[in-house]
Amino acid sequence: MLGHMTSPGRIKLMWDYGCWPLWQHDGQIYDNIDPASLPLSAPTLTRLQAWAAIPDAKLAAVEYPPDMKWSEGERQAFEVEGRELWLIICRELGEGYDVSYHNRQAGPACAAEDDAVT
Repeated sequence: MLGHMTSPGRIKLMWDYGCWPLWQHDGQIYDNIDPASLPLSAPTLTRLQAWAAIPDAKLAAVEYPPDMKWSEGERQAFEVEGRELWLIICRELGEGYDVSYHNRQAGPACAAEDDAVT
């Protein structure tokens, strides 16, 4: 699926309603991508699935998306896990990919250079 992209592949970690949490950029638009199509470990795929399921479950419990409520602790835990996943994904995909993270607290995207990837 990523074969048509030029190296490095551009990937964004970003949760969205009912979607996989990873998006590929082909130079013009972002498109949702199945994380299993990337060279990610089974534990990382499991964590990604669990992370994306958190707001999906909260959304399923309300009639309208604006009614979805987060406690401060839930919001912080979700963002911490997202940031940890982003760093893991950067490490696992390596230099062949440019991975960004869209989070609700820091803004639209932050690049791996902003944090040490260990």
